[in-house]
Amino acid sequence: MKNIILIPFILLIFSCVSNSNLIVKSDVNIGPNIGVILVSVTKNNGSDAWFYYKKRGTKEAIRMDAVGIFNDADINLSEEKKRGRLLAIKAEPGIYDLTGWDMYVYTYPNSTKYIGPKEFEPIEFTIKEGEITYLGNLHLDAIVSKNFFGAKIPFDATSKISDDSKRDLISLKEKYPNISKWPLTKHILNEKKWLVE
Repeated sequence: MKNIILIPFILLIFSCVSNSNLIVKSDVNIGPNIGVILVSVTKNNGSDAWFYYKKRGTKEAIRMDAVGIFNDADINLSEEKKRGRLLAIKAEPGIYDLTGWDMYVYTYPNSTKYIGPKEFEPIEFTIKEGEITYLGNLHLDAIVSKNFFGAKIPFDATSKISDDSKRDLISLKEKYPNISKWPLTKHILNEKKWLVE
């Protein structure tokens, strides 16, 4: 029985490891023919906020998460109720789409669920070789209510995309000094009102 419980957790770890290979490392030079997606992902409640993107012509969406499996959040703004992190992600040049989001939440007792939109109209962005493209702050607000047991849990969520470059570009110099002098283009994603399931 223990093995059955551990299998999904192990699969989650390995999927995160493969995604983490795309995160820029501050002490490693980036090879040629690569661009960088710069984005901050934050949440106010829930266990984690997940946004997904993929390159046009590919099938697999890649997850960008607010805290990640090891909870390495570097954005913690108590006055704005935001917690998350700045991500610099290596990407091949080309056209990409933001393809969806989920809020991952614990519910009571001892279970989890995903809150996300029923339909998601993709948002296009372009990555260029040798450039950083800043997409903005992708944030999920959980709407919390008490359940049958009286515990407060998120039951709905809303998304917000904003230009937090004043904060994020300072963090870029501190967290990713090896790419802080790369040319940078701001392409704040066009927020849409997605119908949540």
